[in-house]
Amino acid sequence: MLQKSGLRTATNVFYKAKNEFAAKATEDQMQLLWLRRSLEYKLGGQFLHLSLHDIFTALILGGCNKHAEQLARDFCIPVKRLWWLKLTVLADLEDWEDLEKFSKSKKLPIGYLPFVEICMKQHNKIKKYASRVGPEQKLKTLLLIGDVAQVADEAIEHLNEAELSLILSHCMGATDGAMADKIQQASAQAQK
Repeated sequence: MLQKSGLRTATNVFYKAKNEFAAKATEDQMQLLWLRRSLEYKLGGQFLHLSLHDIFTALILGGCNKHAEQLARDFCIPVKRLWWLKLTVLADLEDWEDLEKFSKSKKLPIGYLPFVEICMKQHNKIKKYASRVGPEQKLKTLLLIGDVAQVADEAIEHLNEAELSLILSHCMGATDGAMADKIQQASAQAQK
């Protein structure tokens, strides 16, 4: 209670000093304090010393999706950050079924590439999401999952010099000399 009255006093002082930013930040801190106490009362657990990010993560981990969504609305968490947080938490939980539902829930503001990246870290269901990536991120996705042959074939088909040189740089460390030769020939043809 003492902390809340101190924050209220600070807000009044900031408004009197015409420091709108500090006053608003202090009001946000009071709202966060109220939220933390409210969550401890409703859900139990320790929320009082958690950051907003950690509270959101704890709510998702605890299966309290409605509370997490309300938190995101109340504190104006950007949609892309919200999606990244939820994606990361579901992958950490290895909850592949909910991750699949999440990927199909609505238009993805972050695209499918983050799903591929997260699944690469967890070594699970990579190909499923890689096939859904848009054409503008296909090259990066195929290189990420190590499918150099497919990405090389696509780049050779389009004779895209920039893509070919990127793929060639990935092939140089590999032992596949035939693939590197094929890409170099296509790159020379693209330059003509």
